[in-house]
Amino acid sequence: MRTIKTYFTNLPVGVKWIVGLNVSIYIITLIVSLIFGVSLQDYLGAYPTYSENFNVITIFTSMFVHSMDFTHVLSNMILMLVFAPFIENKLGSKNFIFSYLFIGVMGYVAINHSYHVNKLNITESIENSGLDVTKIKIINGKVCDECLTSSNGDQPNITNDYNYVISKTYGASSSLFGIIVLYVLFNLLIVKKVLYNALGIYCILTTSLEVFSDQHILNGSQYAHFGGIVGGVVIFIIYKIKKGIV
Repeated sequence: MRTIKTYFTNLPVGVKWIVGLNVSIYIITLIVSLIFGVSLQDYLGAYPTYSENFNVITIFTSMFVHSMDFTHVLSNMILMLVFAPFIENKLGSKNFIFSYLFIGVMGYVAINHSYHVNKLNITESIENSGLDVTKIKIINGKVCDECLTSSNGDQPNITNDYNYVISKTYGASSSLFGIIVLYVLFNLLIVKKVLYNALGIYCILTTSLEVFSDQHILNGSQYAHFGGIVGGVVIFIIYKIKKGIV
């Protein structure tokens, strides 16, 4: 019988594994949430380094976990399928998988930095509002409702912001942005790939402009994306050095 080849059967093995793991873990987390009411993101997501829930292993597990919103995993995997095959064919499967993990770590480093900056700023704001930070109760990884309802004036909003600095991060976005920047760097001058390059440049610019603008640093996801962009640039430089081009 003749084998029918499709786009998916022709995908490089590394891309298949990365996409397969992301989709499989999403399905598992969805089933566990619906049947048992347990959020696996609480265990597989990566917390700030100052958190009692911090675990080095979760820096890596968080790269394959997404929110229950299907559009989160769908958008990430569609872009992965668009940009990642070229990168794996260029770098090789082992180097591609290493790059995915390395870029993800860079994304965590960036968002962890934003956690630390936020914690200092928000703690100062809470104390200035007359609320003792040590009295804020954390239940199931969130500020308890009583702390919010018992506050006065601006305290509820300020205390609610405290959730940002005790939360977890997860998703393939950091690694994805690194892969996108790699694609653009390798193909910037290739005219026939102008549409892919335009999409990639748009993603890179929107993230970079938001990080370096005066917008609130609480949008930690943009910092994770920017960390991924930096990680992609590092991989590109390493590749050029190995090839003796730089």
